[in-house]
Amino acid sequence: MTVADPARPQKCGLVVAALGLLALCAIVLLVRSLGFEWVFLGDEVIFPPADQQYHVRRALYTFINFPDILLVDPYINYPGGASIPWPPLFDFALGGVAHLLADNVHEFEIVVAWAGPALAVLCVFPIYLAGCRVASPGVGALAAFIFALIPIGVNYARVGNADHHSAVCLIGAWLLYLCMALVDPAAGERRLRRLAVGLWLARLGLLLTWHGSLLYLALAEGVLLLAAVWSGRRGLLVAQLSSALATLCCLLLALSLMPTPLGGNYSAIALSRLHVLAVLAVVLVSAGLWLLQSRRPDSSSATRLLWTIAAAAACLLGVLLLPGPRQGVLPALEFLTMTDGVGQVTGEQSPLFELFGRSPGRPAVLTWGYFAYLIPVAPLAALWAARRSDATPSSRAAAIVLAVWGAFFGVLAVLQRRYGNDFAPAASLLFSLLLCQLGQTLCSRIRPVKWRRLAVVVLPASLVILLFWPAVAGIYTPRARVSWAAFSGGHWARAQAERSVAATLTRFAREVRRVTPETSAYLRPGAPPEYGIIAHANIGHALQYVARRATASDPFWAYIGRENWDRSFAFQSAREESRALVLANELRGRYVVTMPDAPTGGIVSHLHYNDGRALASRGRLEHFRLVSEAAAGGRSIGEIFRPQPPGSIPYKLFEIVRGAVLEITAPRGSEVVASATIRSPTGREFVYEAMGIASAEGLLRLRVPYANGGEAPAQPRGPYRVRVADREYTVVVPESAVQRGEVVRLDASR
Repeated sequence: MTVADPARPQKCGLVVAALGLLALCAIVLLVRSLGFEWVFLGDEVIFPPADQQYHVRRALYTFINFPDILLVDPYINYPGGASIPWPPLFDFALGGVAHLLADNVHEFEIVVAWAGPALAVLCVFPIYLAGCRVASPGVGALAAFIFALIPIGVNYARVGNADHHSAVCLIGAWLLYLCMALVDPAAGERRLRRLAVGLWLARLGLLLTWHGSLLYLALAEGVLLLAAVWSGRRGLLVAQLSSALATLCCLLLALSLMPTPLGGNYSAIALSRLHVLAVLAVVLVSAGLWLLQSRRPDSSSATRLLWTIAAAAACLLGVLLLPGPRQGVLPALEFLTMTDGVGQVTGEQSPLFELFGRSPGRPAVLTWGYFAYLIPVAPLAALWAARRSDATPSSRAAAIVLAVWGAFFGVLAVLQRRYGNDFAPAASLLFSLLLCQLGQTLCSRIRPVKWRRLAVVVLPASLVILLFWPAVAGIYTPRARVSWAAFSGGHWARAQAERSVAATLTRFAREVRRVTPETSAYLRPGAPPEYGIIAHANIGHALQYVARRATASDPFWAYIGRENWDRSFAFQSAREESRALVLANELRGRYVVTMPDAPTGGIVSHLHYNDGRALASRGRLEHFRLVSEAAAGGRSIGEIFRPQPPGSIPYKLFEIVRGAVLEITAPRGSEVVASATIRSPTGREFVYEAMGIASAEGLLRLRVPYANGGEAPAQPRGPYRVRVADREYTVVVPESAVQRGEVVRLDASR
């Protein structure tokens, strides 16, 4: 007879748990890898044309100059530049990790492209641990499986998406777990000290990653204070107070090394003294509550609650009475209430359902599956778990924290789609609690026990797939089919990616960089850029990162500079060339990028559709010449919002020039026509024509923007042809004349 080793079952359980977590990590990574063929095109890495590209631009600066951080960028809000509104930690971490793993810019881009999936994989661990704490390992595992499939979370952490939202989700998941662990009545002083260190790191990491972190701070600090009020545990207050003090010191040090925040010293749209005041308020309230409990250990929870509310209200009132902080809070309130003008035109800020006359933009089932309809009642699952007869004091406290957390972010996720990413960790846990309890109830009568255990696992997992079916059938399956085809060498899959919105814009931006002069101070401090490019704000970050050129406007909106923002949009709408030239001079814009969505009737629209040529309804443009263009058939960024005619040209690049003056001597009253056939780099041809009537003195001046033999890719096919009556002459216009506005003479009087 042999004696069983008591350590073997424990080791076996740990191995099974580790393998299960690895399998869940693999699912998270696999789902977020679908669509890789849209990102990795041959030797190219294509990033989506939005905030992601600016994160990559900033991370590239750190990668090249490690450990330097780009804090003020002369390539945004041009001319003048601006402080970058995002806190620096995420972009610094991207650049730092790439500095360790990559040897060149191409490898850097590959590392950055996989950052989102990697961060999502790391979310599995705090979610699993939180599930174990609130209920059981099974709940934690199922929660991680649900998290892997939530479409809104997948979208924010897909391969190629280098935005900071994936990092915020990870830190938020750890913060949720830490709050659950801190309120555990069984946590001793030693454990509370370790958790305080974790709380310090999570709080500081969130503050240095996202300027909207005050949402998390208000929730987490409020939960911990209320737990301390209810339980009377001074150890919890000491943990919160000490971690807040450490955070405050680090935050003050960080701000002392940074420039004046965008929006002022108390800005809510950038890391600022407003965040310092918020952390200071936590220090003051928690310190006061600790003193109260130290001097009056027999005080009731009601007394502690009233004191805490009064102290918090006094801190809030003190902030609002100060003009700086009060003005700083306003943009944040406008953002949350959708009164800033940005949210009305930003897709990620649309509601999940039809609310207050606002359209959801896309069906809720494609963002959350059928789970969307459970979001309003999801926190009840945690409250029910807290009331179970078999709930321990530790799991009960964790469940209450989860309910509050889920209710807070659940409301925000319904009001603005973007907050679904922040809600995803808590939502995964809430839905897991619901489905696990449902599975146990439905399978309770199954015999034998081993089949019951199997059913309790299989049924909730199957329900997850069923509830996510709209996303599985409408998003994941088509993506998987195309990705597999691309992986297997299918040309049709690659062809789709070749003409995507992101690929079209990226390749055009590379063309812009190729055909325009290099500018200063892109990756090194120095003199500001010599010129800017005037373009629609939606493509600003693409031009800043891929083309490495400065722009006046971009997806940072008017927050980085109202004056340049207004000038840029005034240029887009200008109907007269003279007005456009004044605005271009103020913006120091040498080039203009056009696209199909330009305002109808403006010169930008005239340039894009007619190349600035004379029409029956309007005259020609004399100071704009085509430099290059994207190939017809590509997709402009405007196609995200509305389809464009097939075969249209998505982008064109024009240069603003003085224009050469053709001074032609001709018989008085005669009609003079000067024309040149312009051939673009794509092979498209059009005729630029200038015409007029010779004066009584027999003289005519015509301004033309194209030169013969210049360096621009778009070139006249030969000399200008000048037709006077029944005679034709040729004249060569040098590049110097176009650039300097010089006169080129032609005698056609004989």
